[in-house]
Amino acid sequence: MNFNIKLKVINGTFWCLFLFSAMLNGQTLSFRTYDVERGIPNSFIYNLTQSSDGYLWVGMGNGIARFDGFEFFRVEYPDSAAGRYATATFRDKSGRIWYGCSDGKVYYVNGRSLVEVQLSNTRSISSIISGPDEMIYVIPQGGSLFAINATDPSETFQYSFSVTPVMFSGCFNRNDELLLGTQENILICRLSKDSVKVINTVEGFDFSAVTAIHPTTDPEKFLAGTDGNGVFKMTVKGTEIKLERFKEIPGGSTLSVQSIVEDREKNIWISTFGSGVIEFNLSNDLQSALNVHIYDINSGLNNNDVKAFFQDVEGNYWFGTYGNGISLLTSYAFGFFTPGRNNTENKILYVNMLGNRYLLGTPTGFHLFNLEKGVSESFIDLQKSTGRNEITSYYLDNEKNLWIGTAGGGLL
Repeated sequence: MNFNIKLKVINGTFWCLFLFSAMLNGQTLSFRTYDVERGIPNSFIYNLTQSSDGYLWVGMGNGIARFDGFEFFRVEYPDSAAGRYATATFRDKSGRIWYGCSDGKVYYVNGRSLVEVQLSNTRSISSIISGPDEMIYVIPQGGSLFAINATDPSETFQYSFSVTPVMFSGCFNRNDELLLGTQENILICRLSKDSVKVINTVEGFDFSAVTAIHPTTDPEKFLAGTDGNGVFKMTVKGTEIKLERFKEIPGGSTLSVQSIVEDREKNIWISTFGSGVIEFNLSNDLQSALNVHIYDINSGLNNNDVKAFFQDVEGNYWFGTYGNGISLLTSYAFGFFTPGRNNTENKILYVNMLGNRYLLGTPTGFHLFNLEKGVSESFIDLQKSTGRNEITSYYLDNEKNLWIGTAGGGLL
């Protein structure tokens, strides 16, 4: 097939990514939403993570799904139970994904399937974290703590309490002590052979549940998020404990914090119910919040109730909302476009530049895409020419001929 035109070849990817200007606070942003109408099985999102093969794994109100950028695929529980949902997730250093569920079940991902870890627990899982011994620690809302050997998940350990706290979050400090966020305080604990000993208690949260604890670069300093009482700077130095608020965060004393996440650029992202997501940088002394940005309905987000935040390997930002599915914001360097009318027309195999338009090759034909308008001006359907065989490759030779390879129909 001969195109007597001069094309400049550029790299092609599954998603069309183009430069756009950096975000300014207060600017309306272009979020891409994946809700029930766009194929997501449930609009209540609890957690997000990514497997080593690039799939986005989504914990929802009615189960777990994998997303390949175009379609969502349900992941069945081994016992095919209905009504169970994934309340916590964690990806360990090896890339293995772990899930904790509303009925106390714990699973790890093997390929594209879930494998159950045998634990004596019926309490909803609040958090899953890694310990200094590289064991996987499971924090249920109540009862005992559990540890799982990451390399041999059949090996598990149980730690009982002398008290009965309702637990929501946790992390380890540099002394291998476990900080547990409860319904009213933070317990600083030491694990023995089969029990948990509380060695100190952090008060001052006004009986608000501590829903997130996040370590900083200073091993004595942490961020603590609460349900309705905002976010705190917390310093634990021996028996000396200090709590302070961030004056720079709007509404910081009333925020209902759902998660605290640090991205690869060291930005802090706080997901909330009612206030969207707050992003900021910590000052060098970890005392101030700098460059604060708010992501909410005023900036283009479709819901102010955000349960989860995740940054994928390409730097894109995913917001798991509570009731409106997932919203995607591409990295500050890129914009996201879907030129086609269906999944097949959006599977971009090849990208070439033609004047002020882009030629986007797909398995069935190619688009002529207008970047300025952000739309496909036309789609050239090649199915008749290929005998309805799928197009697998495009190639532009030195004489400016465009060659098209097919799966079973030869070369055009």
